[in-house]
Amino acid sequence: MRSHFKRKISSLKRETSSLKQETSSLKQETSSLKQETSSLRHETSSFELQSPWTNGYNSYEVFIFLLCHLMDMTKISDEGQVIIPEVLRKDYGWEVGQELIIIKMGDGILLKPKKSFAATTLDDVAGCLKYQGTAKTIEDMDNAIRQGVEESWHDRS
Repeated sequence: MRSHFKRKISSLKRETSSLKQETSSLKQETSSLKQETSSLRHETSSFELQSPWTNGYNSYEVFIFLLCHLMDMTKISDEGQVIIPEVLRKDYGWEVGQELIIIKMGDGILLKPKKSFAATTLDDVAGCLKYQGTAKTIEDMDNAIRQGVEESWHDRS
């Protein structure tokens, strides 16, 4: 019976020793990852003033930059709708009902606000382009229109 316990104890000691070695290895790996993370945090803190695409950064550094500074996550609903995070809506001054222009960009899209034009009347814009010649009469304008119509009919034949 004692030999059985001795073998069991010996086996447990080997397992313990193996687990200690594995723990030591994991601690070293954890320490290395902490140093790398610290280094990346230090590097990404300087990205605010730099463009990662023009300063020779590798793709991993660009990914970390995007992850830390630019990315917000959202989902597409069953109806195809996307929720734009409130922080971004406030940053860009987008209110409910804002119309957006969607531009295809390779593997993604770009959303830009549709700029509305102020309502104008003919009086607002009449004369905004200065004409350098003598004033045209109504008859001159009618002749120019007639000539344009005739030319468009001749081009069709």
